[in-house]
Amino acid sequence: MAASLSINKNVGHIRRDGFHVDFNMFFDRPGVMRRVNKKKERILARTGNMGRTVMRTELNRKWSKKKGASKPPRPPLKREGQIYNTVVFGFAGGGVGAGFDSVVIGPTAFSAAGVTTPQLLNEGGTRVQTLPSGKRVMATYLPRPFASRDTPAYTRALEVFHTATAETDL
Repeated sequence: MAASLSINKNVGHIRRDGFHVDFNMFFDRPGVMRRVNKKKERILARTGNMGRTVMRTELNRKWSKKKGASKPPRPPLKREGQIYNTVVFGFAGGGVGAGFDSVVIGPTAFSAAGVTTPQLLNEGGTRVQTLPSGKRVMATYLPRPFASRDTPAYTRALEVFHTATAETDL
């Protein structure tokens, strides 16, 4: 799933379990680099925070026996908050003294092996699960996107990113 949106080489990419937004710039003067890195980090922090907030808001609706599971393509309902509590944003890219080039927004992985639960909920798919009785069954997940291009989190994060870059000298 590789999609992007670009304005003045500032790009938003879709990842498997979330998305990230990055800058493509080059400066060679240390004073200019420090000021630009400070502005970039501020913009990326605002973008990441808004993307995380909107994504968590989408996941905040409560599950109940009466309502049952959410109907696709609505985001999954919150039972105990495992996915809600794992939605984070973090900085990536750059190098030593180079600042950060991108921010990654999305849930952290639940399982170390194979397909993760957030990925299954976001994209749909099947996975073998072991019941408490020890019986293994094939579980099918319908897609309930919350960290993809068609979600309010992605749209709002890119709006904040483009607004913030337009307000600065970058």
